[in-house]
Amino acid sequence: MVFVVWAIIRIVSYVQFNLGCGQYLQRAATANSISLASSNLDTAIKYLEDHNLTSGQVSIILKQPKNDITYWYSNLKSAQTELKNMKPDATQLEVSNELMKIKETLVSTTSSGESLIVPDGIEIYPHNVSLFWMCLISGVLSVASWIWFARTEIRERIAYRLSQKKLR
Repeated sequence: MVFVVWAIIRIVSYVQFNLGCGQYLQRAATANSISLASSNLDTAIKYLEDHNLTSGQVSIILKQPKNDITYWYSNLKSAQTELKNMKPDATQLEVSNELMKIKETLVSTTSSGESLIVPDGIEIYPHNVSLFWMCLISGVLSVASWIWFARTEIRERIAYRLSQKKLR
């Protein structure tokens, strides 16, 4: 039951983050104009600020640079500033270069395709510690119940085999 609650929380949090921020970051990365990129990035940053996702570390035990929210948010704010400071009379080459730079800031290209650059697990931040413990406890309880029921089943098998020997 604990695992089901944990899974539901994770799924709902992922969907909410994706709808409120992730899809806007993706749209900003693929925009064909500075105004489109800027408005989508503004929406994503507003979501982050409204949900207090501007600083902190998503990692619990091993602090990894890829999970540093402060750096990631600062990078997004820097990209937003560059879009805002773009001259209205900028050449097509300058606009194209700026849009490519924004895309490189927001999206990572790997052998399996493109993926949004976000700290792993940001959708559950700041509840990542409590969800970690919830997952750990549900795992331990699952293993303990499996051992308990398996032990009972093993006892029954041994008793059955002993009874079969007595019948011979």
